[in-house]
Amino acid sequence: MKNILILEDNEAHMKALNRILSNINDIQIFEAYNMAQANYMLSLNVFDVFLVDIILDTKGAGDVSGINFVNQIRDNKRYQYTPVIFITSLEDPKLAAYKELHCYNYIEKPFDPKEVLTTVKEALEIPVPLPKK
Repeated sequence: MKNILILEDNEAHMKALNRILSNINDIQIFEAYNMAQANYMLSLNVFDVFLVDIILDTKGAGDVSGINFVNQIRDNKRYQYTPVIFITSLEDPKLAAYKELHCYNYIEKPFDPKEVLTTVKEALEIPVPLPKK
């Protein structure tokens, strides 16, 4: 059983992602609508893939809470290489996502269910090295 954490502030998008990912066998999906919930989930579980919305506070100008969250998990040796898939409506998140955060991929909103399914299945197959003790 593999664990996926979805960090997405929009309830409709969260439900859609859940519905799409329910087609994958042997996974458990965890939902977080904000960074506090995501951090709580991290304290209780180990995750194999993260789906992270870049903008978690649509009221905050220039919000990039999702990028901040990924920066935070990359500081944890356990998640240095764990696949992260950004969910975004931004025009070009590639530079930060790939270069700085070693993101596996990103999905643009509105997302295509087939693309989501294929991308997450691929990410679940990536062998992630365990941290050295």
